[in-house]
Amino acid sequence: MTAPLEAFQSRRQAQARAGLTAPVAAVLARLSRAVARDARTRVRANRAADRPGPSPLAASIGAGPSRDPLAWTVAAGAAHAVFVEFGTARQSAEPFLSPAVEQAASQGLRPLVAGSDRLEATPRGPR
Repeated sequence: MTAPLEAFQSRRQAQARAGLTAPVAAVLARLSRAVARDARTRVRANRAADRPGPSPLAASIGAGPSRDPLAWTVAAGAAHAVFVEFGTARQSAEPFLSPAVEQAASQGLRPLVAGSDRLEATPRGPR
């Protein structure tokens, strides 16, 4: 007797999840784009003053959807991004992506849910 009730409840739960997918996916998309924008800002702020012009690293940072509608990816495509983020034996780390993610996590989703597309970035000053 409980099988029909359980099937009905699981159908209702699936419908409720499906109804939430679009709004949650929209917030995740905005959050991912804001994190990518913050990371690009940090790269530009940390760039040496004697290196004018566009930054290939900043240009390679982007956000995009994954196969799961409730998951987005923020990544840097430049080959040297991992060396800048984590450092090497000869170069100290200059993190740009992990602080952007931490900044977004500390602010929570309130600014994005409220309609703002900006995170309060706190990049380091010039070297």
